[in-house]
Amino acid sequence: MLTRHEHVGAIHAALDDGRYVEIRGDAGVGKSGVLKHFAQQIAIESQVIIFSPSRTIAKGWTAMRAALGFDGTARDLLVDIAAGGGATLFIDNLDLFDDEERRTVVDIIREAAGVPGFSVIVTARRNFGIEEPNWLPAEILDRLGRTEPVMINELTDTEVDEIKHAAPALSSLLADNHPARKVARNLFRLSRLANLQGVESTLRTEVDMAEQWWQSADGRRDADHRERYRLLKVLAEQTLLNAGPYDVSNCPPNAINALIASETLRDQGNDCVSFQHDVLREWAIANLLYIDMTMIERLPLGGPAAASFERGVELAARMTLERSADASQWQLLMTHLSRYGIHGAWRRAALLALVRSEIAPELLSRASIFLMADRACLL
Repeated sequence: MLTRHEHVGAIHAALDDGRYVEIRGDAGVGKSGVLKHFAQQIAIESQVIIFSPSRTIAKGWTAMRAALGFDGTARDLLVDIAAGGGATLFIDNLDLFDDEERRTVVDIIREAAGVPGFSVIVTARRNFGIEEPNWLPAEILDRLGRTEPVMINELTDTEVDEIKHAAPALSSLLADNHPARKVARNLFRLSRLANLQGVESTLRTEVDMAEQWWQSADGRRDADHRERYRLLKVLAEQTLLNAGPYDVSNCPPNAINALIASETLRDQGNDCVSFQHDVLREWAIANLLYIDMTMIERLPLGGPAAASFERGVELAARMTLERSADASQWQLLMTHLSRYGIHGAWRRAALLALVRSEIAPELLSRASIFLMADRACLL
């Protein structure tokens, strides 16, 4: 298992400077894995609390206290937890919490800032807090003491060699001349490629992977394929309305079980599921928008784009470019997202699709006529 040791060491170093540390990186680079590994180390010596989207009690401390059956205040609880020599609050995927879950996190972190020995470590996307401010109150982070973010990038050559040594079966995927070389340097996408047989050599881009996952419904084209595909489409539509978990009580059990077994979905109990990884949620959004662009109107276009929605639109825009001989469909999408009243983040996501694709030079050439038209007014 790749632990990305230098990042774990960087977190330890950051905690010498302050009690608030951000682990940042693009989708699928292994932020959550680094967080989990560090939490396992810390848990040997002190107590930890872990919050993640869709698995956090919503509506603030009062609701959390009722669920725990605790009679005291939030400070009482945190002081008890930290009494044995400090404690750490871990918050995974900071940019994916909904408003109700945020209330609980803010209540807890506010009290944690006043408890000596309590640190806070979070993961977030690279561009989190740029378009819109970090939703964690600035005064609380100042009390904790902010540190420089720990940045996690794609796999380095040294890490690739480590993986090749630990898992020789992946060596061909990680070869410099492999068609999927650019996508295989991302830990999540590498894990997905490793599970594919016979098609991995045809996948050059993340769009190729997302489309293969969607069209195969993450499995064989057997008797259950249609039901798995329908379930993915239903979940993608629900994702446009909320972050989950999603009620699947009316869906075919065999399709649910198959997608849980393939690790597309996570069983949350009580006939509820969520996507196993946020990248899969984004792939679902992208494929849904690509096959039916009218679904874009269901997005909250009047405000800033949430991380999953922004990436979903970006990937859908990549699909319109990578699956066409010209950029006419992409231009229509750009025009649609440039209407009055639509927040600029949505248009920006579709525009950045040009340079974030693994075959960016091809796409830039394909779209050059539109980019340069009217003295490059699009830019």
